[in-house]
Amino acid sequence: MKEKVRARLTLSEMQKFIDQYNVPSMVSLSARLTNLAEVKHGSQKTNPNVDIRGANEEYIPIKGP
Repeated sequence: MKEKVRARLTLSEMQKFIDQYNVPSMVSLSARLTNLAEVKHGSQKTNPNVDIRGANEEYIPIKGP
């Protein structure tokens, strides 16, 4: 089975969708940006396996902490 390749959505496209979604509901968006990040501060750094995600303010009320 061939995998479907879909166009990536931009943050502005998602925000436009949320703004136009005109029903009584909460809409959350989130993205997994990478799971191979390395966090650095001064001379200290983590292993290169930090998971970086982004979400809007509705994520936690919908999904939980």
